[in-house]
Amino acid sequence: MKLSLGPVLYNWDKDTVSSFYEEAIEMPVARVYIGQAICTQRKSFKAKEIEEIAHTLQEAGKEVIISTPALVSNEAELSFIKELLRLPFAIEANEMSALSLALKAKKEVYAGPHIECYNTEDAAFLEGLGVKGITVPMELNKESIEKIAAVSNIDIEFAAHGHLPLAFSWRCYTLRDQGLGKADCANQCGAHPEGLTIKASDNSGGFRINGTSVLSMEIYSLIEKAEELKQSKSSHIRIYPELKGTKDIADAFSDALKGKELDLTALGLGDTVSGYFDNEANKIKIDPTIKQRALA
Repeated sequence: MKLSLGPVLYNWDKDTVSSFYEEAIEMPVARVYIGQAICTQRKSFKAKEIEEIAHTLQEAGKEVIISTPALVSNEAELSFIKELLRLPFAIEANEMSALSLALKAKKEVYAGPHIECYNTEDAAFLEGLGVKGITVPMELNKESIEKIAAVSNIDIEFAAHGHLPLAFSWRCYTLRDQGLGKADCANQCGAHPEGLTIKASDNSGGFRINGTSVLSMEIYSLIEKAEELKQSKSSHIRIYPELKGTKDIADAFSDALKGKELDLTALGLGDTVSGYFDNEANKIKIDPTIKQRALA
């Protein structure tokens, strides 16, 4: 099992992006995804910048895969994908039009986590199309992942750490928060390099708002489940980049997979969740007195 570094989900400035990928060269990750999975308006990840960084990573010995947007809503976004397809790198297609275009262009294609591959039949279909690997959706539990990996002849990858990208919209949540529309975009999300946080009215739960995407509020992490990860028979586990501490996380995962003991407190993660992997996500704890009050 190898580590992969997912695409940067936030809108970072060019200096931050450059510094991050310089550090990524030293991370114990075999595969690096680079691209724009969220919004093509973000200036640090235009095709030219992506190509330059990808060449640098490749020269450093990393396997490089270019990620496409998870939502295509207009011709400009489709044109951006076509630009990416002209780059001399493998493609992670995050929605079906990108997958179709990449296959027609005879690219080496990987199906990203936003293409809905939920079972062995879906995996067999994508494999039959010529897809080289699949990152399964983050909603799958460990049993489902193991079943897909056991029967697949292609790479199977799943998310193991980060604020997970849960949903996408053609509207921009960051602009909406400021009372603006998408036409008013001036890369305002760049002022929030870790996203905006929103909570429920009772100050519980919530999400991270990141441009046109919604991320999980809590950090999803399987770092304490190294043995279970290895049993999954998957080829790669994915770490999603954060503004700080990504290299420390990658180093810790690498150590854990080698059987070394970890000092998790030194990572400063705080409380993490593993709900999807353990089949606990979306389960609601109901106050037993609610029914009694309703019947009273």
